[in-house]
Amino acid sequence: MQKFVFFFLLLCVQMPLASAQLSSDRWNFTYHPFKGQYEVYGGVLGDMQAPVEGNKKIAFKIDAAAARHMFEAMGPDTKDACSGEAGERTRIKDRLICTRSRRGAYNCYFGFDLATGKSIGGQIC
Repeated sequence: MQKFVFFFLLLCVQMPLASAQLSSDRWNFTYHPFKGQYEVYGGVLGDMQAPVEGNKKIAFKIDAAAARHMFEAMGPDTKDACSGEAGERTRIKDRLICTRSRRGAYNCYFGFDLATGKSIGGQIC
């Protein structure tokens, strides 16, 4: 019985210490720099024109680490995706498209209609 009481007391002492350790390792929201490109255009993807008042959209292409994080979070791969390269993997969620080339390069594409703020595609599949 004494061993049980000893281990119970030891556990009671250790729990707050373990809890304090966990709280000090908390995740903190932080913006990170990323690599990418964008284009402002008018018309629609596939028939882009110079942007004009009331018809402006923006397409983003994000590369490298940010695209890898997005790709990995989206899984699984999309079957019968519109890949132009053998070995390329594609993941599509609504209007977000992310790819991984067979060489391991990551890219993600998305866009917005600047007149409405609505999410639109950033690449034609």
